[in-house]
Amino acid sequence: MCLYSTWDTVLEVFGEVKDFDFDAYIEVDDLCRKTLAAKRRKQAYFSQPDFDKLFSLFDARCQTGVHEISKGDWVWLLVDVGVPVDTKEARERIFGLVAQAHEVALDAGVAPDELGNNKDDSNVNEIRGKVVQ
Repeated sequence: MCLYSTWDTVLEVFGEVKDFDFDAYIEVDDLCRKTLAAKRRKQAYFSQPDFDKLFSLFDARCQTGVHEISKGDWVWLLVDVGVPVDTKEARERIFGLVAQAHEVALDAGVAPDELGNNKDDSNVNEIRGKVVQ
């Protein structure tokens, strides 16, 4: 399935054509595949319904017009989705995993402004939400 925004891009590239030859089909398919892969990565490979639910929970904790939450709100968000963070050790483990994920994402070429802010390797001081279009 090709995203509507991707289809608009296809129409910009190829114009209003009635017939596609196989090479054109492959180009369109490749564009759709790459676009969908990028969208899935930005959604951490969550299904669309799961991503929508997580985003809704995140957004409910944001102040009006701001897509950021504090570390404390982030911990409560984890509680909302069933992640065990009721001990200091559990929280430190989660913060360590987030720091690792941040580094892996940077190494994979994700732009720092898409990752939010991780001021040091052992602690998460701020988590930013990004709306995936």
